[in-house]
Amino acid sequence: MMIIDAFRTQTWVEPLGWTLLHSIWQGAVITVVTWLVLRRYGVQLRSGTRYAVCCAALGLSVLIPIVTFAWFIVNPERGGMVNPVAAVAPVAGVITPTMIPPSWFAGAVLLLPWVVLAWMIGLFTRALWITSAWLAIRRLVRSATHPADVMWVRVLEQLQRDLRVDHHVGLRVSVLVDVPCVIGWLRPIILLPPATCLCLTAQQLEAVLAHELAHIKRHDFLVNNLQRIAEALLFYHPGAWWISRQIRIEREHCCDDAAVAVCPDVVGYARALTALEVSRSASGPLIAVSGGDLVGRIRRLLSGHENPVSGIAPVTAVTLLLIAIGASALASTASVKQDSSGTMRETSPGPTQEMIRQFDGSRTRQDKVNAIDRLSGDLSAAAWQKLVLIAKRDPDFEVRKEAVSYIAGRATPTAVQELIRLYGAANDRAFKLHVLSYLSGLRTPESTAKIREIADGDMDPVIRDKALDYVLGR
Repeated sequence: MMIIDAFRTQTWVEPLGWTLLHSIWQGAVITVVTWLVLRRYGVQLRSGTRYAVCCAALGLSVLIPIVTFAWFIVNPERGGMVNPVAAVAPVAGVITPTMIPPSWFAGAVLLLPWVVLAWMIGLFTRALWITSAWLAIRRLVRSATHPADVMWVRVLEQLQRDLRVDHHVGLRVSVLVDVPCVIGWLRPIILLPPATCLCLTAQQLEAVLAHELAHIKRHDFLVNNLQRIAEALLFYHPGAWWISRQIRIEREHCCDDAAVAVCPDVVGYARALTALEVSRSASGPLIAVSGGDLVGRIRRLLSGHENPVSGIAPVTAVTLLLIAIGASALASTASVKQDSSGTMRETSPGPTQEMIRQFDGSRTRQDKVNAIDRLSGDLSAAAWQKLVLIAKRDPDFEVRKEAVSYIAGRATPTAVQELIRLYGAANDRAFKLHVLSYLSGLRTPESTAKIREIADGDMDPVIRDKALDYVLGR
């Protein structure tokens, strides 16, 4: 809970939380559009074009949330005001604003720190996996010291001229890999397992080398690493994983085309892929010749026709469901409007007035605290004004402190301005120190400037010293 409480005071948490929630329906729309394009036009497009479409879709899946986050940072008061219903209603077809309880929006605001924390944990886990994979690749490079046969080096040089690969490409034998694979981007190396030279014919091995050179020419090692970063950022979205899988499938198709151009014996090349798959273990971050959908690749090679994208897979069905969930969670914004002061106004004030009456009818401190807790989850203007009024005028000092904590918990520019006004209107030192502590925790330009002003010129020396401590970070 201490971590969540600390998160609530950070100005970037709420924009990031809204960005993650909006990315659910944004990514779902991108996934469905990509699937429709591949389903309708996939068999008519070259593998390189389909690959470019999928890469663009994954890039958009990362870029749009970044733009969304930047928009929320510039417009902090409108984090929940972007209504995705208009964008996804034609797809979902079942969501209307009247179906969404207003309390859902308030609940989403309270859950944003948890959403951000869960995303950061998942991102950190994926980053550890990527780091361990990178270290494994470095170990492979250091251990691959045995040079390949001179004959195959010459074959590789000839293939480089035929495919117009300008990089210097190393060719080494490694007992740590099961199938031929490419390592590196600026100084690429092709690693061959010892068994490959024995189980494949010269023509088949030449086609395999052409396949790996195609990866180098297309800079697939770099793209694959960028792809894994995108997967880490969007680890929670099944649509991103589906698009990423399509990228790997089309990447292998592109390289198969280059290999077949060198090896006219398509059946022999297909047999080589099958033989390599038998001896293959998971290749992890490596670009291996037997990667992708091997059955689909062989079917495509033997038939000479492009494979259509499969029907709506379970992951696509889940993505469609996420559209409905994401729209439902955010469509509650249709039940609130933003007034000129930047606070929320509820179109149906009945529940708010009931919570206000519950507070006014409370006789004990605990009852008042419980009523304040309920009011804090209501984003209407009436609830906000009541919290401010409690912080200003309630005779119970502890109740006023509780109201201040919930005002500060909003962590919006409006909340900062209200805390500054509360400080200016306060007469007792204890309450001023309490408000000052929350201003220091928000760490916005406005709150920092106010604390410096207090440290420089407040009449109370105790308050000045405390503000100075906050300025100096003590």
